[in-house]
Amino acid sequence: MKSIKFLAFLLTIITFASNSTLSASEPQLPRKTLGILAGYDTRNHSAEAGIFFQYRASKIVRIAPDLTYIARRKGTDALAINLNVHFPFAVSKSGRVNVYPLAGINYTSWNYHPGKMARSTDETDDVTRRDNKFGLNLGGGIDVLITSTLKLRFEGKWVGAKHTSTGDFAVGIGYAF
Repeated sequence: MKSIKFLAFLLTIITFASNSTLSASEPQLPRKTLGILAGYDTRNHSAEAGIFFQYRASKIVRIAPDLTYIARRKGTDALAINLNVHFPFAVSKSGRVNVYPLAGINYTSWNYHPGKMARSTDETDDVTRRDNKFGLNLGGGIDVLITSTLKLRFEGKWVGAKHTSTGDFAVGIGYAF
């Protein structure tokens, strides 16, 4: 819990201490993006799908929460909530292509569903078990502003949590405004 508080404090300092606010002399790029994502989770070896939002707080800081469902495979699925901070830097003069490292916090609820079980007289024989974990995210990505309102994103991250660490790889498409 201390590491989560420290990370939140650090992100707040970076966001508000940055004097690199967007200026009128720079290309006017969209400040917000809302979109969908699809990808692969290495812990469950299954597909994932979700929604994401990005808010460009300053030239060098972007807040990026997302909500992802990791599909069931071998009786296990999950719901993940991420609050990441991107530190984008342009790799093209127009600023339409950005590469970014990311750091953030994660909450994942892993669900374990039983297979076929012996019949019982009790109607409440669903013994689904949930494993709720907080963790840290580290990774990076690239996003490309295709048109003034269409953004593509490719991202990979490691989600570190006790006994449930995983790798997530996702591609997304979003509406930039």
